[in-house]
Amino acid sequence: MEIPLCYRFYPTDEEIILHYLYNKTHGFPLSSSSAMIECDLYDETDAWKNFFKATIETTLYFFTKLRKKSEKGSRVKRATGSRTWRTQGDEDLYNGGDRRQRIGYKRSLTFIPKKTEEKGKWVMKEYLLHDSLLRNKKSDLVVCRMKKKVIEEETMRSELTSNNNCYNHSQK
Repeated sequence: MEIPLCYRFYPTDEEIILHYLYNKTHGFPLSSSSAMIECDLYDETDAWKNFFKATIETTLYFFTKLRKKSEKGSRVKRATGSRTWRTQGDEDLYNGGDRRQRIGYKRSLTFIPKKTEEKGKWVMKEYLLHDSLLRNKKSDLVVCRMKKKVIEEETMRSELTSNNNCYNHSQK
């Protein structure tokens, strides 16, 4: 299913966990295959930056696998070719707000680059399934919602471009 022109893909935390990450982990079909990009976000090439260069979108969603620092360890390597993602905090996610049914976790990260002009430009939310939804299965698959912070001039240019491509309902 393609996303129609002039619509934004912006799922809730619960939808990311239950409709995308859960289904992908267990091999079930996804409701929209074009909305989530498969990309190794933690490789040396920083390939994820190319997806932002190819679109006016400031928020993109990725399926990626976590890389362990050691085979038996639980620590995750989040270094890339141009630096690292630093963890800022974790949040438990619940099904419909029911505190008895934990469905996953959301981790906030910021990109710490080598070049100072990119500092604070990238933020990411990393979504992980709770063990109860894995059915005794090990999975390093996560969904990442990555956002590029843009300066005011870029935002105005983006809005003008998207407004020119959309039907204006106030026109007759």
